[in-house]
Amino acid sequence: NGEYYLVYPYNLVWSNDFYYLTSYDESKKKIINYRVDRMRNVNAENDDFECEVNFDINAYLNSCFNMYPGTLSTVEIRFVNKLINAVIDRFGKDVTIIDKDDKTFTIRFNGAINEGLLRWVLNWGADAVVISPRVLVDMIKEEVTKMHHIYGA
Repeated sequence: NGEYYLVYPYNLVWSNDFYYLTSYDESKKKIINYRVDRMRNVNAENDDFECEVNFDINAYLNSCFNMYPGTLSTVEIRFVNKLINAVIDRFGKDVTIIDKDDKTFTIRFNGAINEGLLRWVLNWGADAVVISPRVLVDMIKEEVTKMHHIYGA
């Protein structure tokens, strides 16, 4: 938003074709990701800082979906078969398919429950159905209800 942020850089991460600066944000008092290509007027300070002692970048990234942090949970989503390549593109060839029939397949993965996952699922419309966890199902329902109110019946 064109605001000045004071952050302590932890790592530079490549994700979804963008570089992100994973850093401790002084004003928000938490670890947050900033897209590097969106940064303007970057200035380096001469202050020393110590990275959080127990910070594990791999564990942190595992708690993110599309670089949004969230609470990890087991997620199950049913897709129509035509989306198999999109799912493999996102999760890799080792994605766990737990059910398959002539029209659909269902995957299970550990993922961060957050807006990034919500938006990714909504991207597929009625061709993707969240089975669990309930909190994600409720998030989808809430967003679809908002959309219904905007667009009408």
